[in-house]
Amino acid sequence: MKKIIILSSVLLIAIAVIAVKYFSELTGNSNNNTKVLKYIPSDATLIVNFSNDDYFYDIIKDYSLFDELIGEKRSVEISQLRAMLLKQPLIAEEVKGRKIFISFHKMHTDSLDYLFSMGMNEAVNKEEAELLLKNCTGVKYSLMPKSDTYKLEFKNLKRPFYLHFFKGAVLGSYSSELLDKAADSKSPKISSEFVSLINKEIAKTQSTPINLFVNKSNLSSFVLSFMKGKAIGNTLLLKGLSGYSSLGMNFKSDALMFNGNSIPDTTGVNYLNTFLHQRPVKNQLKAFLPVNTANFITFGISNFKLFHQDLTHYFTKKGEVKKMQDQLQALHADKGLNLDLDLLPQFGNEFMIFETVQQEKVGIIKLINGTAVDASLQAISSKSSAFISQMNYSNILYYCLGEPMRAFPKPYFRIIDNILIIANSQGAITRYMDNYDAGSFIAKSKEFKDHDQLVATKSNISFFAETQNSSGVIGSRLKNRYAALFKDEEGLNNFYGLSVQWSSAGSYFQTNIYANYNTLAKKAFKKVWSFKMNARIASAPAVFNDGDRKIIMVQDNVYNLYALSDEGKRIWATQLPGTIRGELHQLNDESILFNTEDKIYRIHPDGTAVEGYPLSLPQKTVYGLTLTGTDPAQSYLLIAAQNKILAYTLAGKELEGWNKNMPSKLCSAPLYAEIGKLHYIIVGTQSGEFFFFNAMNGSLIHHVEENTVVTEFKNNLFPVISENLNDSWIVTTDTAGVLHEIPFNGAITRTSVGVWDENHIFSYKNITGDSNPEYIYLDNNSLSVLNKDNTTVFSYDFENSSKNNLQFFSVDQGTWNIAVSSYQKNELYLFDNEGNLSKGFPVKGTGEFYMGTIRNDGLRYLICGSNDGNLYAYKL
Repeated sequence: MKKIIILSSVLLIAIAVIAVKYFSELTGNSNNNTKVLKYIPSDATLIVNFSNDDYFYDIIKDYSLFDELIGEKRSVEISQLRAMLLKQPLIAEEVKGRKIFISFHKMHTDSLDYLFSMGMNEAVNKEEAELLLKNCTGVKYSLMPKSDTYKLEFKNLKRPFYLHFFKGAVLGSYSSELLDKAADSKSPKISSEFVSLINKEIAKTQSTPINLFVNKSNLSSFVLSFMKGKAIGNTLLLKGLSGYSSLGMNFKSDALMFNGNSIPDTTGVNYLNTFLHQRPVKNQLKAFLPVNTANFITFGISNFKLFHQDLTHYFTKKGEVKKMQDQLQALHADKGLNLDLDLLPQFGNEFMIFETVQQEKVGIIKLINGTAVDASLQAISSKSSAFISQMNYSNILYYCLGEPMRAFPKPYFRIIDNILIIANSQGAITRYMDNYDAGSFIAKSKEFKDHDQLVATKSNISFFAETQNSSGVIGSRLKNRYAALFKDEEGLNNFYGLSVQWSSAGSYFQTNIYANYNTLAKKAFKKVWSFKMNARIASAPAVFNDGDRKIIMVQDNVYNLYALSDEGKRIWATQLPGTIRGELHQLNDESILFNTEDKIYRIHPDGTAVEGYPLSLPQKTVYGLTLTGTDPAQSYLLIAAQNKILAYTLAGKELEGWNKNMPSKLCSAPLYAEIGKLHYIIVGTQSGEFFFFNAMNGSLIHHVEENTVVTEFKNNLFPVISENLNDSWIVTTDTAGVLHEIPFNGAITRTSVGVWDENHIFSYKNITGDSNPEYIYLDNNSLSVLNKDNTTVFSYDFENSSKNNLQFFSVDQGTWNIAVSSYQKNELYLFDNEGNLSKGFPVKGTGEFYMGTIRNDGLRYLICGSNDGNLYAYKL
């Protein structure tokens, strides 16, 4: 992602990919690109480019590394933008396949922000723009004073998003300051040279889903914006760097990989350009790195004589040659040592600087003749121990090898096995030798081997950072808010390491970036709060609106109903005469509706009862209630009480035409369905009779009976609805697991799909995201998901046969993830659409749980109970 040879590059990769999960770019001509790019301010350091099309989303939909990289807040922001803007029907049609550019800018407020840029139809005017925004559900927009910029406010985000429509382009940012700079025609924009490079590379890389472009002229100040204090160490290598890089992303499930070309500006003064005329060499010195290595940078030289000529040219540009020549002449006169003749010819083809966990810097230089080098250096050094000496003259190695050696003005050194080891303290060399003698090298670890096998064996410049070992360096070098991204609870900390390699290709460097994820690292959810209930959880926690805030409602198994704040503080509590059946429902007026086995309740969010409630049921029920809508004035509720269907207005009055007696006990809660202008209430009995009523007046439309089986019906009814009544039916199973399809008119069909326990739980949901939902069976200790043709999508066997709950959580429009809570194991499971356990699961917990937002921050939380009667909230 940058010319990264510094530890903070790890962070830059995370930030550069910040928006990748939800935006893209691919097709179109360079003229269209130019219309968009000409608005991007000149201080853009990184520009990500990809295409808003199905091809891109199909590739990245299961690429979980984006979630780890971008962090919670940024992930939510990007998710909201896509869901609230790009997926809106009118806008989706307009922007499908459009190129989107995301540029990253250092702000005056010592922060980083990003700008979204996309081509638009040039004919889109103010009225049409407002029409598009008006049709965005969940988005409130307003025109900024004395401006053509729109301010967009999302329900679940604290900070607004700003949009500006230009001729042929639309730009957006969470920073109004950055967007104003883009809209200001007098503010400098990225160079025509950079625009030309971007257009050229996009045309060449049509098959690359994501491109990353780097303006290296801005890179040094960009990197420093993340760091405390001035540039030090390897950061100095960025000074004077100019030119551009173009990188394409390769997808690997457990790694982040970029490769491409870096084009240097050779008219500038930068040390790295001295390697441009070298061929890549095999990186061998990393075999000598101690096990406590935090990061290293290694340099490969194929022709040392040519390298030193280029290095001398570099010194000349810096105005340092005269001073060096005077020093070398004095050294020769004083000690008889000619560095050009006595020392330089003995240097090998590789040298390296590494930093340890303790933040000690050590250098290793490969030698051709260690004995000869030792003799030369001893002439200008003093012994500090039997094996270690210190140079008495400054910057000897700086003259020989350049900028990396500036960190060692008068180093201590030891030569062994044709390698020269240098450090700024005798103790650092002693500690290195302890690892060397013991053979304790990082290259022997499995983790490093796994990382290194995907790194090129040859390069001219190669940087590596090991995340865990670098924690001290990160904490001391990066500003606190950026260092926090590497804390235990953050995804970046689960990346093993980062490698960045430059290999000379004549006029440019081939550049490779590789960061691999530690797939063995289990993500531990961060506990946000806990609340002590009077007993174990009895109902799934539910989250409701109470004006501008959210409240969480949950019941324990001694019938206490609690209302909690989003911080887990009790707002109120009351004891009900029994356990809540089914779900709690919130109406448009924010009142909450639910039932126990013999009462129906409707309460305000403050816990007070709505007038006319609670309602007493004439017969007990084991099911929850069914609503025909959420408008209190027009909707009504139905409830199955033994063999009766009871119906009430939401004002609490009995509804005429209902209170029907069925021939036997009902098998589930009533089902409400709409087909065109027809509204149905469907019920089934445990004996296998199914009734289709007109929801408007209660009249019977269709009745069908399953009289070929002796089993009972106990599972819920699931609708399969199409525009045509003849192509619509109800799905359920009997206690033998036989699948029954009950049409809205016509006879029942049945299919045997295996042998199931009589207490199995059946459901019918779209899990895989294709055109047909799947059949889901939870049976004792097994979960099975089947296609319509009864082939298995996936199955999962739990360790113990136990009482399990089956839940579903929405993934996207009409697609669901399966959740199971095991009482015996006291564990909660969440499965993706391929049957894999989601990262972090199973989680210790009991009973049904909640996953979703609980605050107006857009983040997702898990709320669950425990065996000791606590309710816990975790940040996902």
